[in-house]
Formats: sequence, structure tokens, C-alpha cells
Amino acid sequence: MQTESFTSKLDKLELKNRVIKQDKINFIKTVRKLIKYTIKHPIDSFNSIYSYNLKHKANFAIKVDGGIGDILRANVLLKAFYKYYPQITFDVFLNNPKLAPFLFGALLNVKKCHYEFFFHIFRKKYIALFRTLQITQIIDIKPQQVPSQLLKTRQKINNWLELYDKYKETGWRQIVNEASLQGKDFLDILGLSAGIDDMGDKKALLPILPTNPLKYKNYITFSSSSNPRDKIGEKATKCWPLEYWQELIVLIKKSYPDLEII
Repeated sequence: MQTESFTSKLDKLELKNRVIKQDKINFIKTVRKLIKYTIKHPIDSFNSIYSYNLKHKANFAIKVDGGIGDILRANVLLKAFYKYYPQITFDVFLNNPKLAPFLFGALLNVKKCHYEFFFHIFRKKYIALFRTLQITQIIDIKPQQVPSQLLKTRQKINNWLELYDKYKETGWRQIVNEASLQGKDFLDILGLSAGIDDMGDKKALLPILPTNPLKYKNYITFSSSSNPRDKIGEKATKCWPLEYWQELIVLIKKSYPDLEII
């Protein structure tokens, strides 16, 4: 029987220390962010903690990462969940809960919306933890308590899930290429990776606003397609320096002064 080499033992010890250090950093970051948010939004924080202590019956938790486009895609995913699994309810965790009434208020299967870093504190309460961005990642799950068809659907794309888990952005490009050859798009990938085989009409379900301040106005909407707050810089495949976007908007406004830019 071959004994484990000294070098191999050192490699394992180094990996173990790296994991422990990373977990500690994440915990410290979570606590720091929660304290900062609670000081700034004491009522919202109290309501989140109060609802957690009441143990209201949301089955799943979903942490929605990314910008407004990613959040709207998560809206479509939750709408599809209600069609196929109306018994499953969700608590949503996002960076700006103030936007939640508009972004998720029309969805019947959404119970509560919380600040994103409460996700790590409340996680033991749920039978499944989802995280959405380019695909839906399952952070934790109790398989015996979720519909078996959900897991079977997800298994169909195990090769894509493994590819994304290993290579992230680089793997994502390959996944999109393969999906497009099968007639699937971004939303199909998001749905399949969550266990939803058909995303329906792929339109976000939003509440009807009583008044529209942009009615009868000419306007364009603007998005950098990445978040300056995330400081992702050159890591994003579609990221243009923020100052370039600002200069572009100024030039558009000068050329078309009657055009509203959102």
C-alpha cells in the first residue's frame, strides 16, 4: 500500500487553509455589510429579521445577482415556477430591496424580499437555495423535499453545469454557443439550470404603474450591461470604462436635447 507523500500532505493542508481563510473573509464581509445596511435602513432590516423569526412559510430562497436585466430574467424564472410548481414559494434576496415592489410585487409566489446579505444568515430556513446570474446555481438543497421532476430536468444539462462551475465566464460562452445551436436562449439556460423545462412567453410580470412619467415623451434607456459598484473592470466581457459611457450620454443629449435618457 503506497503511503501519501509529504508534498501531497502539504498541498492538502495548504488547500484546507485557503478554504478556511476564504470562509472567514466571506463571513466578515457579510457581517460588515449587514451592519452597514442595518444602520442605513433600520426599519427594513427589522422587518426582515422579524419575518424570519416568525418562520413564514417560503420554501425556497433565491439570491438575484447582477444588474436590472439579470433581475428581470429572475422575474421570468419565478413566473415560470408559479406555472409549473405553484406550491413553491420564494423569498428573494437582492442588492436593492427598495426596487422589490416593482420588480417582484406582481408575482404570486414571492413572499418577501430582503437585502442580499441576509441570504447567508437566513439560509438554514429553506429547503432550497438558488443563486441566479448567467445560470441558476443551487447553493444548497434538500432533495427529498423538492419535486423530483425539477431535479430530473436539471440533470439534462449536467455537462453545462459542470462546465460553468469549472470555467465560469469562459465556460458560459461555450454553453451559449451550444444552446443557440439547439434553438435555446439565455432564459432557456436560466430555466433549465433551475429545473424548469419551458420558460413560457419569457416576459417579466410587473405591476401596472398608476402613472407613467414618460408617457408621450421620446426617450431611450441606457444600461452599461455591468455594474460599476461591483468593480469588475476588465473581467467583464462587455465592460466599457464608465467615463466613456458618461461622455457618450453627454454627446447624445447635446445632439438630441428633446430626448429623455433613462
